[in-house]
Amino acid sequence: KKWKELIHNEDSDFAQIQLDNCINNKTDKFEIEIRFKTKQKEWKWISIKGGVIQRDEKGNIIRMLGTNSDISKLKSIENQLKNKNIELKDAEFELKNYNKKLLKVNSILQKINNEVNLSKKRAEESDKLKSSFLANMSHEIRTPMTALIGFSNLILDSDISESQKNEIISHIRTNSETLLHLVDDIIDLSLIEAGDLQISKTFHNLNDIIRSIYVYHKKRKESYNATDIKFTMHLSERLNNLNILTDSIRFRQIFAYLIK
Repeated sequence: KKWKELIHNEDSDFAQIQLDNCINNKTDKFEIEIRFKTKQKEWKWISIKGGVIQRDEKGNIIRMLGTNSDISKLKSIENQLKNKNIELKDAEFELKNYNKKLLKVNSILQKINNEVNLSKKRAEESDKLKSSFLANMSHEIRTPMTALIGFSNLILDSDISESQKNEIISHIRTNSETLLHLVDDIIDLSLIEAGDLQISKTFHNLNDIIRSIYVYHKKRKESYNATDIKFTMHLSERLNNLNILTDSIRFRQIFAYLIK
């Protein structure tokens, strides 16, 4: 009874079971680690190792031999190691979460970098196209401008006939329209770059749009006396009532660029 009173409550049942096993001849070995209260009222971890070395004919214990060792320092180190192991597991868990966050941030940065590179590439391509467009516009503007200046000087000549004057006026009108379209193209380009190009969609009859495009380019062909160019138009009667939702001005522009 005195012995049990010195054992920690959490260890007493376990110690009793081990002792009973020896008493009841279930085992001859006895090895436990329990907490004992010292005279100074302190708890010490004690390692008890022993065994039965002699029994009578009925199996009752006659002699036991064993040792008691103070393992308090060892248990203290063991607890410290357990605590450190818990801290390491917590740190490992935090590190894994941190790595996940880093991977996510890296993925976002990679996406941003790809978008920046793509934007840079598009900007470079846009600059090349702009330079090419402006160079082409310079040539395109110079052609009708030169014609306008030349015909303007000719119309002042008093020796030309009325028919020749009308022909010159026709050429001036044609080149003026060409120049106006070029200016419109330049304005559209600036609007596209600024993101201000407005698209106004309404319903239009498809055949009517095709007819207006045909008539416009046929007149241009005649004004340039372009006999080597032939325009034909084929409209299906089944499409007479077909309306499309579009910006008719931009629709005509697209066709004009394709025909050019």
